[in-house]
Amino acid sequence: MDFLDRWPIDRVKKMTLKQYVGIRDRDTFCQWVENRTPILGSIRGSNSSKFGIYKRGENSKKSKRLHSDEIYSWQKYYGTSRSAAFKEIQKEILTIIQYAKNEDFRKIDNIHLSQFFKWKIAYLYSNDRLIPIFSTRVLVKIARHYGINATEQTPISEIQQLMIDNKPAHLSVYEFKNYLFEKFGSQGAQERNKRKRKRVLFGIKKGVKRKRIEPQLRSGSRSYIAQQTHNKIQNELKSLLEKKYGRNAVMMEENNVDLKVTLPSEIHLFEVKSHSYAGWCLREALGQILVYSYKEDQEKKHKLFVVGDSLPNSDERRLIGYIKAKMRMEIDYMAIDEVKRKLMST
Repeated sequence: MDFLDRWPIDRVKKMTLKQYVGIRDRDTFCQWVENRTPILGSIRGSNSSKFGIYKRGENSKKSKRLHSDEIYSWQKYYGTSRSAAFKEIQKEILTIIQYAKNEDFRKIDNIHLSQFFKWKIAYLYSNDRLIPIFSTRVLVKIARHYGINATEQTPISEIQQLMIDNKPAHLSVYEFKNYLFEKFGSQGAQERNKRKRKRVLFGIKKGVKRKRIEPQLRSGSRSYIAQQTHNKIQNELKSLLEKKYGRNAVMMEENNVDLKVTLPSEIHLFEVKSHSYAGWCLREALGQILVYSYKEDQEKKHKLFVVGDSLPNSDERRLIGYIKAKMRMEIDYMAIDEVKRKLMST
């Protein structure tokens, strides 16, 4: 089960303190964030006070830095009772989720929850629009590498935006995360993975003698928000195209094409992708949209569009230019906001 299947936003809204944090309960929200999604970025290492409130073990002492009752301890910032504290923490988590969904990351810097915890939550609900590295020490090293004179007081949102702007088009968010952590993490990892980092950064992959056929455990956070994002873009695009060309000209899901516009001498095909990076949208969509074009009326001119949620960074723009130069047909990537501006201006 993926994190977002277990903890959709509606369930977080109804979450109780017992469901939020406990002892030896692997199904709590905090356990899912910390221990059941390590492949999506680790926040292990600091104590349980990072959750804002936690349940103490039988032999655990009450901390003088925290408010406590007979069962729980919590940050003093959140109030004098466990119920009041949990209510405020739950409110902050829901605020983080909303900011993450809206890509309004700068506002997360000012939320009181611990850095590790709040940015892991933000990542899990961001549709991969953040790079899942949460160690301040490592993030500062990365920021300095990319030209910012960062300190531990530098806003995390600023460093996140810097990483997003510099993500190579051919790398997934997980591959880029691994590359950065292997380069700027522990000294031992830096030395061991020096050659591997070079291969990853330039898209070089060694051949293999045989493929594994046994089942492999995979973990992801995309299923819930990715489907929402795809449907949101597809519906908005359909509405925009109908306003421009009329309802009779626009078809959704005909022969599996997300959207098709049929004009007297042209056919426009639109393939929608929910990935948060233009390069990954193109990587997944190109084969599909070319096959769709092959099945259409060849007497008409074809224009192909891959539509995603986010504007391309500089490396992704170079990739788009390369594809357009190599193809013998009109093909382009556009973010949904670009489509909106273009259709409204013509």
